[in-house]
Amino acid sequence: MQEGEQAFKSRATSPQPGQYASVFPTKLRPDLKRNRALTHAYLAHAQLGQHETELAVATAYKIPAQARHGRTARLLNAFGRRLNGLAPDAPITRDWFEKELL
Repeated sequence: MQEGEQAFKSRATSPQPGQYASVFPTKLRPDLKRNRALTHAYLAHAQLGQHETELAVATAYKIPAQARHGRTARLLNAFGRRLNGLAPDAPITRDWFEKELL
């Protein structure tokens, strides 16, 4: 095997778990926490649009309480309304509203 082929094959393999742990830190810079909350809120809306109610609620629960203000709070309120409209009698909907109203 030639040197170029070997280099190509080594790049073409899938990354191993934890391979990029040192390159991509798990802690998010403080100035980006709001972006993560908004991204989770938008993702939850998209999942709800695909009728993945349980996955959408699980994604919305990933948003920490301290990030639930402003635009994120409005998105989560709209999310609750859409969830109630899509699956009003589902246990996950009742669970969402019980936890959100506490």
